[in-house]
Amino acid sequence: MQGMLQRELTEKLQATIAEVPAVALLGARQVGKTTLAKVIAKDVDLIYLDLEAPDDLRPHQLFKRARR
Repeated sequence: MQGMLQRELTEKLQATIAEVPAVALLGARQVGKTTLAKVIAKDVDLIYLDLEAPDDLRPHQLFKRARR
């Protein structure tokens, strides 16, 4: 069941990313949000931000990442 749920979430997230400019993953701790985001990031040109990371909260860092 876990594999099926993961595929469903991955497909839904990929479809959403293709349609909208920004996507946020919200949920309880330790449920796989970061893992899912990093798996998706391998296949899509995007900017991954961790809003608990100090560097990701600094505006000048966002522009540096966008230019890469």
